[in-house]
Amino acid sequence: PMDGIRAVRTSLLLAALIFLLSPTEFPWYYTWMLPMLAVCPRPSLLLWSCTLGLYHWAYMANWVIWVEHLPVIVLLILELFFPAVRMFFESSAALPRAAVIKAISGKSGNL
Repeated sequence: PMDGIRAVRTSLLLAALIFLLSPTEFPWYYTWMLPMLAVCPRPSLLLWSCTLGLYHWAYMANWVIWVEHLPVIVLLILELFFPAVRMFFESSAALPRAAVIKAISGKSGNL
């Protein structure tokens, strides 16, 4: 059995992969990943939420698609395959994430 954080992290990566490989990537389809990003923030997917606004400009120029997706793909690959990059981002978010999880789980203690 998986613990809660690992289950959310796995679900988030699966949802991101499905969205990335989908032939229709409307920005509003991305919104169902936002609750999972609140629990397990990933810089690549947070960046994606910023670049998805360029979707509406893709009809004016084809290069906009590359600007929208390429930085996200590169950062996601770095996060997945290079532990030093992943540890850098996880260590900077560990304290706030632990406080949120403690508050959600209802355990007593200081935030």
